[in-house]
This record gives sequence, structure tokens and C-alpha cells, in this order.
Amino acid sequence: MIKNSIIQEKVKQAVSVLREKKIDLWITFVRETSAGFDPVLPMIFGKQTLTWESALMVSSTGETICILGNLDKTLAKDTGAYTTVLGYDQSIKPLLLETIIRLDPETIAINQSKDDVFADGLHHGMYLKLLDYLNGTPYLDRLVSAVDLISTLRGRKSAAEIERLRASVLTAETIYDIVIPEMEIGMSEVEIARIMLREVSERGLTTAWAENSCPAVNIGAQGILGHSSPKTHESKRGRLFILISASVKRITAQIFNV
Repeated sequence: MIKNSIIQEKVKQAVSVLREKKIDLWITFVRETSAGFDPVLPMIFGKQTLTWESALMVSSTGETICILGNLDKTLAKDTGAYTTVLGYDQSIKPLLLETIIRLDPETIAINQSKDDVFADGLHHGMYLKLLDYLNGTPYLDRLVSAVDLISTLRGRKSAAEIERLRASVLTAETIYDIVIPEMEIGMSEVEIARIMLREVSERGLTTAWAENSCPAVNIGAQGILGHSSPKTHESKRGRLFILISASVKRITAQIFNV
């Protein structure tokens, strides 16, 4: 079992957010997550993938329930975040309906949103399947969007998340303090990026986004400000340079005066 994990903290936090938002039940309904990932999974389940249809359920009563294929049950138990883990061999429908009927929620939040990609992880096919499962029950008309719940859960950092953020900031600051003094007139965007990537690699870290464009380095008026990879543009005296990188996405803008 994982001790003091962010997963446990976030699932526990979700219970209090449900109560705050007056939502009775939150269901994250997924399948074959290696091919169709729900952005909320890292918070409430971790990096491991689920194969069969699975329902991660958090109730305002404090119950946390995971219904998934029997071969995946150990993954749920290992998180230490779910009070009940139920497995099935043929269909999730009986256990899912039985659990929902027992909890009898007035509102059921599902991961759908028109505007927030992080709250829109329920694939349309899975949504239609959920509607089929709930057909003929009063719960079909009790579905609501989980967008407010998820945005609050993402924004309200747990103790472990805050600790990691602080460590990330300190590491990013350290890398900047090493990289900037090494920068010289005549260096290109690519060369500057290479120095930062060296420091990232030596620490066994990964970049905040795709390595070919992290860090983003822009020099002078010819630099392409935005989502682009570093170019061969050279630094010259008096030219502005912008360096955006690291896990905290720090932005540094200075004038080459060396």
C-alpha cells in the first residue's frame, strides 16, 4: 500500500468538496485508459492503467468505492484510497447499479464539460453506455457535470502537493541560477536550451512539456514568441531574451548586456 500518497489525500479531499458543492456522488467512468485517458485519473488513481470498464466513486457520505475488473483489483487496493474495492468478471452493470441504488444519490457528478478539458474525461461512448445502464432508474435524470468539483479539487492543493510544488520551485530556481550565468553573447536559442536540458537531465528530471520546445527560448524581434522550439537565432548585445521553462514554468526576460 502507498503511504501518505497524493492519491489518498485527493480522494479524501474530494469528499469534503462534494459536501461543499452539495453533490452526493462523483463517478469517474473509464475503460482501457492506456488508450483513452481521463485527465482526473492521476489525482484519484495514479499512473497505473485500467483495462475493463471501471467506476471510481466518491460519495459525500465518506465512502470511496472502486468497481473494476477482477484482474485490476490489486491496483485499486494498492492506492490505499478506496474503502471498498469490488471486482467483476463479465459486466460492471450489476455492481454499478447495486452500489448507486444503495447510496441513492440525488445528484451524480460525471466528468463532462463544454469548456474545461480537465473535467471532460468521460468519452462519448462511455457516456452512452452509462445512460444505457441507468435507463429505467430515477438516476438517469440526476446526472450533473463534475466541472466545478474537479476544478476545485485541482486548484486546492493538498499537503503533499504543496510540498512537491515547493521542491519543484527550488529546483527550477537552482537550474536558472546555473544556466543564466553561462549564457554568452553569440549563443543561439538552441545552445541556451541545451544548457538547461543538461541540468534537467543531470538531476534525473523531465521537462514540463515536450522537450523539443521546453525550454522555450526567444531572442530578439525575430524570435517566435509562443509554442515553438528554440531556433538558431543568435544573441546580440541589447537584444531581449525570454526563457520559459521548468516545472514551475518560470518566465525570465532580460537584456543581453554582457
